[in-house]
Amino acid sequence: MKRLGVIVGSLMILLIISMNVLNVIDTNSDKDEDCKVTVQKEATIDNEDEFDHSKFMSKVLSNDQSVVNTMIKRKDFDPNYIFDDGKVYFENVLVFMNLEMAKILLDAGTDPHLVTSSGETIVDIIDKSDNKKMKELIKSYIDGTNKD
Repeated sequence: MKRLGVIVGSLMILLIISMNVLNVIDTNSDKDEDCKVTVQKEATIDNEDEFDHSKFMSKVLSNDQSVVNTMIKRKDFDPNYIFDDGKVYFENVLVFMNLEMAKILLDAGTDPHLVTSSGETIVDIIDKSDNKKMKELIKSYIDGTNKD
């Protein structure tokens, strides 16, 4: 019986989480022809005790901006975290020279002078690239002109 209670409780938690993922808003429901339904997907993160650096690194690489922005809001997020192998989050931005994700991480406090696993700083790697927009972006964060 106790096991059944645990299962039911777990199912209730999953139901609540799934209801938060899809937020359905029904307006003008009294008139069928004027009924509008908006489905809005919200990013969710696990309520883990410790920040999941590997998950964050993966979400940066896959350009999952919604989850990245949600995870950044955690108080234990460190934008300059260095993995045991010397990698930093921004290295996944550099794989595809992803301008939008670069801006998200820089806005979150990533140091452009952070040393990557190659031994070069983020700025050094970008300066060696042919990507003019990324060069302009990183320069704007270094000289403080990045404010929109």
